[in-house]
Amino acid sequence: MKGIDHIGIAVHSLEKALPLYTGTFQLSHIKTEVVESQKVKVAFIDVNNSKIELLEPTSDDSTIKKFLDKKGEGIHHIAFKTDDIYAAHMYIVRLAAIAIFRQRQRKKLFIW
Repeated sequence: MKGIDHIGIAVHSLEKALPLYTGTFQLSHIKTEVVESQKVKVAFIDVNNSKIELLEPTSDDSTIKKFLDKKGEGIHHIAFKTDDIYAAHMYIVRLAAIAIFRQRQRKKLFIW
């Protein structure tokens, strides 16, 4: 991993959320665009060598709308930079397998 590419934050309204980042935090708003395939409007905010993506749903069947309904506004995802996506994916899969194995082992310890 070479760092964080961007952090996706789900919000109900870009209009209400943007002033926090551009005003209070004094970050630069790069652009806003609609991503039809994901059913979201995205505001890109510059954070030095990374970005924040504010994600506003454009449809009630958007994944972001479902996230907001279930969890409220907040971090939706973190995207990392890498030169080798396959190796990064395999690394994460191995970590998940280890975590699942350890969880199962802990449960076995407490079975009487």
